[in-house]
Amino acid sequence: MSLVVLAAPAAFAQESEGAAPASGPPPGLSLTGHWRLDPDRSDDPGQKVKEAMAGVRTDDSGPVHRPTSPGRRGTPRDPRDGGTPTGPGVDIMTPGMTGAGGSDDPFRTGSSGSGRSDARAAYEYVLDLPEALTIAQRSSLILIQEDDDESRVRGLHPDGTRRQAPGGQSATEARWEKGRLHVETWRTDGVDVDEVFALAPDGELLTVTVHVTEAGTSMTLERVFVPVPAD
Repeated sequence: MSLVVLAAPAAFAQESEGAAPASGPPPGLSLTGHWRLDPDRSDDPGQKVKEAMAGVRTDDSGPVHRPTSPGRRGTPRDPRDGGTPTGPGVDIMTPGMTGAGGSDDPFRTGSSGSGRSDARAAYEYVLDLPEALTIAQRSSLILIQEDDDESRVRGLHPDGTRRQAPGGQSATEARWEKGRLHVETWRTDGVDVDEVFALAPDGELLTVTVHVTEAGTSMTLERVFVPVPAD
C-alpha cells in the first residue's frame, strides 16, 4: 500500500487543478485495499493462451496472418505498418506449455518452428497479468499498483473520458457501470483490453474480468482476488 498511499496526495492534487468532474462509485463501494490473486478461483492464463494458439493456422513458412481491423470504437492502428500489430522483440519461454510447433515457446508456430503468431502481443499481455493489486480509490481518481512493482501504477479517472497515457503508447477510458468499474485500454501495439472490476457485496472478493483482443484473436479471463490482511 505504501507507494499508492505516498503517490495519492500528489495525484489527487493534480486532479483538482482543472480536471474534468468524475462520476463517483456507488454509495459505500470501495476497491481500496491490497488484493492477492486466488489461483484456485481464477482462470489459468497459460491455458487461455494455449487455447487461443489452437485457433491460429500456420504453415512451414510462418504464420498465416489474420486480417487486421480497427480497435473498438474505430480506434485506428499504426498506419506506418498497414495496421499490423507489433509486439516487443523479446522471446518469452513458458515451461511446460507446448505451442503448435511442439516447443515450450507458446508464440512459436509452424512445423519448422520458424513462424511467429501475429497475436503475440496479446499472448504476452495475458501471461504478464498481475498477481497482486494495491488500490487507492477516491470518487474521481483511482490508483492501481500492480504486483507491488513501483513502475506499474495506473491512474484512472472514472468519468468516461478517454485519456492518452504519457508517451502516447495507449489510451484509456474508465467509468462506473451498474456498480462495477469498467476500464477500456487501446494500445499502439494493437492490443485492446477491456476490464471489469466487480466487488462482492461482503467486500471479500474482487473479480476482474479481462477481455483481450488483437488481430482477430480474443481471450477472456476471470481473475478473482482476495484481500490481504493489514499488518
